[in-house]
Amino acid sequence: MTHKTPIQKNKGTTPAEAYLSQLCQHAFLSMWSYPNVYRASGKELCDLLVVFGDYVIIFSDKLSPFQEHKTLEVSWKRWFSRSIQESAQQLWRAANWIKDYPNRVFLDEKCSQPFPYDLSRRQLKIHLVAVAHGSSLAVRNFFGDSGSLMLNSSLRGQKVHTLPFTVGDLEPRKNFIHILDDESLLTVIRHRDTITDFIQYLEKREQLFRSPVIISTTGEEELLAVYLTKLNKDNEHDFVFSVPDDQPVNGIFLDQGYWKDFKASKQHAEQRKHDQISYMWDMLIERFSYHALQGTQYFVSEGGFHDSERILRFMAGESRLVRRAYSENLEDMFKNTPPTMQRIRVLSPLLPGRPYYVVLLLPVLTGRPYEEYREVRQNLLYACCQIVRLKFPDAKDIVGIAMEPPQNVGGSEDACYYDGRGWTEAQEEEVRKLQNDLGILKNMNVNRTNTKEYPAASS
Repeated sequence: MTHKTPIQKNKGTTPAEAYLSQLCQHAFLSMWSYPNVYRASGKELCDLLVVFGDYVIIFSDKLSPFQEHKTLEVSWKRWFSRSIQESAQQLWRAANWIKDYPNRVFLDEKCSQPFPYDLSRRQLKIHLVAVAHGSSLAVRNFFGDSGSLMLNSSLRGQKVHTLPFTVGDLEPRKNFIHILDDESLLTVIRHRDTITDFIQYLEKREQLFRSPVIISTTGEEELLAVYLTKLNKDNEHDFVFSVPDDQPVNGIFLDQGYWKDFKASKQHAEQRKHDQISYMWDMLIERFSYHALQGTQYFVSEGGFHDSERILRFMAGESRLVRRAYSENLEDMFKNTPPTMQRIRVLSPLLPGRPYYVVLLLPVLTGRPYEEYREVRQNLLYACCQIVRLKFPDAKDIVGIAMEPPQNVGGSEDACYYDGRGWTEAQEEEVRKLQNDLGILKNMNVNRTNTKEYPAASS
């Protein structure tokens, strides 16, 4: 087993930061979520930094109780300054720092541990999120609703944010900042709890707020309900509103009720029930991530941690719906594979540009050292990936996952990656011979799952 220096992460220095860290680690997983990152000795860059390939999400988290003053307008002004404006300044500063000094980001206060990912790429897509705690009780007492801040995209600029409990676009000339409070943070992350789903929501939300059409709503949850139940012409979740075709629309107001109706619907209940199995995929990623972060991986390629991260990034890049489909396949394999039987299954991509997956269940070699078994399993897994490329010329990225069948003693996982680009005739001939020698995947049945996001309710 190869041991390397573990990556030491912070856990959040305040209860609010620890809460944010736990939520984001659940959604974005431990490999890509880093609380309390620093830009210089003793100077914090942000409360939480998520880096996933070219995508960066910077979180600033402020907890400030909403205090009553002479008037509600004064109370709002002071809370807005402490909770939202201070977060905004930190977020803009952090974004500029990453652009200007990408190699001067650290995991610890003493700046002795460099951030593990390369931030110097020009094509980084940065999203900023301000999490403002402390207003929910005041909002609930004033409006009698969920406690979520109201949204109005006509508010453009910090100086015009004078309407109590209402937020919009803080500065149209700078990076857009998504403002979430206690209620909306939890609601959004619970329903967009993969990095892909969350980023897509942020992207569509920013486009909405910076479009010519003014959007106003009683809370983030109402906006989320529209997003979750509507698809655009590209079959993507989006903010699609029913408006007359023959009338110009300058503004849209969403009153209360959309979220309540969505939460009470049978479609939502079935979705949540069917999604439970999808967390098997998350747990598999986390098992791999643990050893990569701790430096205790059994096999480590030349690229070390970064090779492991690339493999796991493919897996973590799948949406919740795709994870559900793949987890159903894994469960079927586990339930129907005897402990002494070898089984191989190929999972085809459900969306264009996504990888093929090869899942291998291989029984432990009886009477042989476990180390020998792991080596045999790793080699067989890589051969399976090559054969998938032989059978499917469109397979550019192929990820292999290997485990023992159920009821085997112990338990371990292997993963590998095969780049199907640059395939040559010589490789094809070599892999064809390898397939014949091993006698595997000759009559390959690729699983092509048709999974509905909102299944029909069972009778």
